[in-house]
Amino acid sequence: MRALYDPLVVVHAIAGALSLLALPLPLVTRKGSRLHRRAGEFFVRAMAVVAISGLLISAIWLCAPLVVMKLPAEISEARLAIAERSTRAYGLFFATVGAMTGTAVWQGKAALRRRPATRIESRSDRLLPAATVMLGAALLLTGVLMRDMLFVGFGALAAWGGRGDLQRARQGFRTPRERILGHLQAMLGGATAAVTAFCVLVLRRQLPHLADYDLWFWFVPVTLGVGGSVLWSRVWRRRLG
Repeated sequence: MRALYDPLVVVHAIAGALSLLALPLPLVTRKGSRLHRRAGEFFVRAMAVVAISGLLISAIWLCAPLVVMKLPAEISEARLAIAERSTRAYGLFFATVGAMTGTAVWQGKAALRRRPATRIESRSDRLLPAATVMLGAALLLTGVLMRDMLFVGFGALAAWGGRGDLQRARQGFRTPRERILGHLQAMLGGATAAVTAFCVLVLRRQLPHLADYDLWFWFVPVTLGVGGSVLWSRVWRRRLG
């Protein structure tokens, strides 16, 4: 299992770095231009690799926690059991984040192929948001039982966001304006996931003196991403009339 785990981590990290490098171009280039489309497609593909590899990594955390745990030479059975439960809980957490990321980029692409006043065209339009809702609910419950606000916050965010994606998939987009805004909001959600992962997995490790503020590395980029998405959507609502 370790022989599978280590390459997955490398692939996950490389895809995440590539997605971050590609991120600025779709945001600043003219919408619909050739460069915008190509950069956006590259970002989507890199994020798809991030989501899939992240879900596989999470599955290993859930099913084989001993593979990823760094244990001391001597440890009691009680402490080992606690460490296993914690690792599995974080496996569920990362699976939820992976599902949120995958759903965001899928919804961003799906918005471009859906015609106004039509319903969903693919089972994945339902399955991915439904999986996000279920994982989010499970993470929320885990957070309540463990009294962990990180799990509670992200579980609630995932369940709420997945519910909105399911509703949007059932109703479709009534106008071209709604379709463009749906694409924009979904891709900004994927961008938020990419920046959050960078802050947690890279930036936090480079700033060990801020270990007492671990939660900030999660909640600050998410808060800024959600706020930025709201403001950017308002700007485009005015532009589209």
